[in-house]
Amino acid sequence: MQQWLGKSLKHKLSLLIIIATLVPLLFLGFFAFNMAESLTEEKAKITGMNTLRQLEAYLDTMVKDVENISLFLIGHTGVQSYLKTSESNYIQQTTIINFLTNLAFSKDYIANIIVEPLGSKDPISHKSLVRSEFRNITEDNPNYYEEHAKWWSYVHRQWTFEGVRKVITLARPIRSTDKYRPIGNLQINLDQALSPIRSDKPCWRRVGTCYCWMRITVLLPDRLTWRRI
Repeated sequence: MQQWLGKSLKHKLSLLIIIATLVPLLFLGFFAFNMAESLTEEKAKITGMNTLRQLEAYLDTMVKDVENISLFLIGHTGVQSYLKTSESNYIQQTTIINFLTNLAFSKDYIANIIVEPLGSKDPISHKSLVRSEFRNITEDNPNYYEEHAKWWSYVHRQWTFEGVRKVITLARPIRSTDKYRPIGNLQINLDQALSPIRSDKPCWRRVGTCYCWMRITVLLPDRLTWRRI
């Protein structure tokens, strides 16, 4: 190398030109890469936050809708009349089943609606219930509904004639509208597969060369909890 440089001034100038050209290009490339990476990361964060805001708005709308439906069902005259009677009435059962079916028809995220009498009468649901892993909060805290109007369950499985589904349940006690005494319970099951609610699993979204990591927890009692990393 020294011999090659020493032979000609032209060789020295050529090497100097190469160094003078490559070094700025390397620094420029490194700077451009860092800038692009920073912009992509910022874009990923913005995209993630926008996704979370959309999910939050969707969840708020869905939760309010389900809670309004539950209040409407509790005060419905047909439901009240059936729960107050001491014996099962086939005509009342059929009427309520048709009413529940029509109510949930346009809401894909509602997996099932169950009205449970306190006595020996059979529960009513718009989809025949085969089995459920649902455990009401009163099994662990019998006085829960004395202080709270409703309870959101964690994800559990439910078997109907359509098969098995993972659902989240809004549970409320049903009281008579005249004497305000307990006469039954109401469950509205939300299909987890048709909602953005997940059982605390990370959700990755790729933007360019970066990934945005969002973690969404399931519905907790009386509130929504979000985590973002």
